[in-house]
Amino acid sequence: MSTPTHDPRPPVSGVGYAEMLGLGLVLAVAVTIPLLLGWQLGAVAGAPTAGILAGLVLGIVAAGWIVYLRLRRYW
Repeated sequence: MSTPTHDPRPPVSGVGYAEMLGLGLVLAVAVTIPLLLGWQLGAVAGAPTAGILAGLVLGIVAAGWIVYLRLRRYW
């Protein structure tokens, strides 16, 4: 007779509404802050378009990393 093995990890029930709402808020901040900083730095440097694009790219990369860190336990 074999003995059942016990899995010490708690069961994953899925992503809840509160977690997704918090993730949406964090993603909005992660994109907006670098975008605004890039806009300001670009205006000071005399190239606001380049600053906006650089800030946007940085924000998108940061948002992607945040999604990975938050949701990797479900993959």
